[in-house]
Amino acid sequence: LDEVCGDEALMPLFALPFVQRPHAQSNVCGVFKAKWLQDLRRDVEAALRSQHPQIPLLYDLLEPQHGGLTGQTEESAWRGAWAELLRVADFSLDAATMLAHGIPIS
Repeated sequence: LDEVCGDEALMPLFALPFVQRPHAQSNVCGVFKAKWLQDLRRDVEAALRSQHPQIPLLYDLLEPQHGGLTGQTEESAWRGAWAELLRVADFSLDAATMLAHGIPIS
């Protein structure tokens, strides 16, 4: 197992599908808490951001706390992020259409 994951602390996670009521088991109950998920997202994002080539900055729009959408409810922040992505996609489609018809884009 050490060759696969390199950390014995991960061993209980491999047993999760076979454990009854895993949320009540002391050695894995942390996996079912919001903090664990937030920490995992933070760690994965940090690992991805350290890779080259870097993640396009457009993905920051998907994260309300990164996209300048703080102070809104989570639902309205997500709606705003998706609206912005649709706006960018729409402009891109317009630009592609103009180029296809030989109209220069300035």
